[in-house]
Amino acid sequence: MLNNEPEVTLTAVPITGVEPLDVNFTCNVTADTGNPPYIYSVDFNDTFAITSPLTNEIGYFFQHTYDQNKTYDVTCSVEDSDGDVDSASTTVVVDDTSPTANFTWTPEFPEENQLIQFTDLSTAYDGIGAWP
Repeated sequence: MLNNEPEVTLTAVPITGVEPLDVNFTCNVTADTGNPPYIYSVDFNDTFAITSPLTNEIGYFFQHTYDQNKTYDVTCSVEDSDGDVDSASTTVVVDDTSPTANFTWTPEFPEENQLIQFTDLSTAYDGIGAWP
């Protein structure tokens, strides 16, 4: 068994979008590096992390949903059978979802000096706290 550490790469698709954002990740060990089997550990940088079972595969595929707008630095670390470790990182940028304004009023065709009733049907992914 050679004592060489795995060489790890990490890709994400897409790397930017609006919340909630589903991202597909691929963490690979370059062929002929490291000593299988491997353990893949992924930190999504949003309090969620996963660790794979022991595997001889040189690629690990996973999907994650980011619920909030933020810049996330994601890291995949791979440990091989003799304890060598390498890591790779990528950045995912999640943008805020814009609210959608939607109002109705009655009567539909008000006359001058007539009382008008407004109803707010606006929506937002994160909710609407208050209007300025």
